[in-house]
Amino acid sequence: MYWEGLLAATASVTTGVNVVSLLRTFFLLFAIVFLSVVFAFDHDATSAVRHAQLRFGKLIIWAHEQRLRR
Repeated sequence: MYWEGLLAATASVTTGVNVVSLLRTFFLLFAIVFLSVVFAFDHDATSAVRHAQLRFGKLIIWAHEQRLRR
């Protein structure tokens, strides 16, 4: 699921201009990997609010929805 999430996030930042898409993808992936590490350290399996997999899924959904709004 993690790799599919990263793939969905990178697909959401394509612009049609290769260099611009590459730069946007780099910064987005850096932020997502950083946040996923934060989610992993803050994980609590008994809490839906602090469950790492659920938080990562919401982050990927948010990134994809940002593309749909444009």
